Amino acid sequence: MTAVLLVLVGLEQPWHEASAPKPDVVTGAQGTFPATLGSTAPLTPNHVLRRTTADETVVHGLSVRATAVGVRAVNIRTGAEYWRYERGGYGEGDGDGGEDRGEDRGGDANEGYYAPTLNVSTRTVVAGFADGRLTAIDLRSGRILWHRNISEGESRRRAYPRLSGGRVIIDTPAGIRALAERTGRTLWTASRPAECDETPIETVYDFPDHLVTASASCDVLGPKHGNASAAIAPSVTESSALLLGIDDRTGEVLWRQQQGEPYDDLLRADTHTLAAVGPERRTPRPVRLLHVSRQGAPVRVTFSIHLSADVTTADVTTADGIAVTTVDPHIYDTASPTLLSAYDTGTGRLRWKLRAPTGRKYGDPVVADGRVYVVRQPNFRYADAGHGTSAELVVLDARTGRSLHGLKLTGLTVPTDVNADASLDVGGADGAVTVRWRGGRKEMLLVTG
Repeated sequence: MTAVLLVLVGLEQPWHEASAPKPDVVTGAQGTFPATLGSTAPLTPNHVLRRTTADETVVHGLSVRATAVGVRAVNIRTGAEYWRYERGGYGEGDGDGGEDRGEDRGGDANEGYYAPTLNVSTRTVVAGFADGRLTAIDLRSGRILWHRNISEGESRRRAYPRLSGGRVIIDTPAGIRALAERTGRTLWTASRPAECDETPIETVYDFPDHLVTASASCDVLGPKHGNASAAIAPSVTESSALLLGIDDRTGEVLWRQQQGEPYDDLLRADTHTLAAVGPERRTPRPVRLLHVSRQGAPVRVTFSIHLSADVTTADVTTADGIAVTTVDPHIYDTASPTLLSAYDTGTGRLRWKLRAPTGRKYGDPVVADGRVYVVRQPNFRYADAGHGTSAELVVLDARTGRSLHGLKLTGLTVPTDVNADASLDVGGADGAVTVRWRGGRKEMLLVTG
């Protein structure tokens, strides 16, 4: 009897012994690399190529999306999986409850806690994981190019990669670091002020003359709301916007600018211009146009937009871009974006405006290749929840506001959690435009010419 008990005990696995982690899954490319949908945004988008519930990036005929444990690329035209990467032993038993194969499913199946943050170029997919690991994947072959871990010592931070000019820009405990996109080799590390060392980078932009800018919001800690005798940690007493100009060859910080209040957004306006959008609590909200060079980024001109207007800027080749807002300054209701207004980012002057028909409003627009793409839709009510609806994708000349094309979008379903903010927003894609419900709702259309 004793011997039997000893055998049974010996078969038990001690509670502290974990099973071996699963290895990485790297399928590689399955089939021929698909042709791109187009080199520019479609002039006359008239075909809904794909409906999906996944949050995806469209590049070179592929839909690239994060899964619970990795990345999946799908052929846009056929819907077939092109390649898949799954990180071994990562996120098992947590997040959204398991591995995801990337099917178009409702809910949050593709967005587990451990799902990586993606950034995609025409050659490379870079995935940043919650524990600081970076993985770079070749877009064409689906093969791993390199792995890096940005965590140092006891510091742990999610990796938020930014692809810019053949470099991967990331935050590390040591500062802002640039890695070679294709090899992962460290190119340079730029230091930040001490008060900004834990603040994630918000935007990265390339400029002529070997200049890259990086922005962040900096929180200054102080005793204003703390109590030293009670051992209460200091609280944030002041926030500011930090903008750095960095030499993209050496990492030397050429200049540093701090604005008294953080920006709500910092957008690329044209070849030498950034549009710094003031905080939403300010009415009207200031938009400062910064002239960016190796010497600094002084304010060239300031103009105002009203209420909570969303700003979209054109990254165009000419010297003067266009900024578009959707909120009517005469209707003091942030849920009534009924007036498109286009401003010249060279001068801040109004170029044109276009009012929506009665009973209709605009979603967020996108500006690409000298054109404005925006959806004109009904003003939804709570009673519309779950019912079918239609809208219109409108294409306008960015310089004049002249109508170039329209496409009726049918077969849409109003979200069940509809409210006054329910909106169909337009996004850019490689040779196409996307139309999706605001606020993380899953349905998305991919529209091509």
